[in-house]
Amino acid sequence: MAERAPANLLLIVSLTLNLFAIGAGVGAGVVMWRAGQLRAESGASTTPATGNSLWAVSRKLSPAHREALQAYLRATGDDLAEPIHHLRTLRRHAAEALAAEPYDAAKAEHALAEAQAEAGSIRARLNAGLAKLVADFTPEERRLLADPIEKSRVGRPSDAEAP
Repeated sequence: MAERAPANLLLIVSLTLNLFAIGAGVGAGVVMWRAGQLRAESGASTTPATGNSLWAVSRKLSPAHREALQAYLRATGDDLAEPIHHLRTLRRHAAEALAAEPYDAAKAEHALAEAQAEAGSIRARLNAGLAKLVADFTPEERRLLADPIEKSRVGRPSDAEAP
């Protein structure tokens, strides 16, 4: 029995190390998988605004105007969340109508017109409040805001640059 003690001890140590390595590998895999899920869930909403978005341009404004514009964008985003969700649904329906077999031109045209009307309504609500907000901004600050207003897209993250 005394001769088997070192072999048993080595077997126990080997099993322990193997279980530790397997546990560490599984744990690392779970952590990486969960981090990927969190990154996917957070999506564009946590992506820093870059380029010529209203949010990015707001960083170039005076502190008081920057705070006012960012507060307006937050509040407007909250107010328009449901209409923007509805717009995305309308766009999805329009895409489905365009790709449908058999193709119905009247249905596709109606779906596209409905999505465009909703986008126009959202844009009008956003622009009306924005026009009032920037009334006391300097001409230079208003010029900074002109480009993102011209190129912005309704229903996209504030930092979406591609058409």
